[in-house]
Amino acid sequence: MDRIIVQFLSGGRAGHTEVYPVTRFSSLYLGRDPKCDLRVDAERDAMVSRSHAVIEWIDDDEGRRQYTLTDLLSSNGTYLNGERIHGTVSLNSGDRVRLGVKGPEFVLTVERPEPNLQAVITQSMQVDDRLRTPLPRSRPMTDRSDGNATVIGGSLAGLTQTQEPLDAAHGRAKKVV
Repeated sequence: MDRIIVQFLSGGRAGHTEVYPVTRFSSLYLGRDPKCDLRVDAERDAMVSRSHAVIEWIDDDEGRRQYTLTDLLSSNGTYLNGERIHGTVSLNSGDRVRLGVKGPEFVLTVERPEPNLQAVITQSMQVDDRLRTPLPRSRPMTDRSDGNATVIGGSLAGLTQTQEPLDAAHGRAKKVV
């Protein structure tokens, strides 16, 4: 799962780092508006538009994720690596994005975990004999038709045969007095 890591270099949020898991978002909107995903300090970064720019991503035919940055017709412009952009441009890990001529700047890093093809055993998959639930004990049940005991889920080894008269009406041993 890719993660977008934003490290603010200047502006009201300088020194802050934010992490955005790509699977939780379809895009990241940047600006002063409280509804934006990546918000700047509205008081200190007044040159940033309410909805200034957007970062988007799509997976190409070969499964590679491509990132783009789009300026949303902001008043003070969006800059990628020091150059003002117009419309949509390709965005790469390590790029510097600035919102406005002297606005807040951040470094965008895309963290792509290496695919691990080897199965990983998690703690929940490990067998712990101390936590194993014992098998239920089976009880002999008397078959009503012939009076023989039937053992379910076990074996007859270790059982002794008894000769007790049966109550035919209830399939139980009669009380002998």
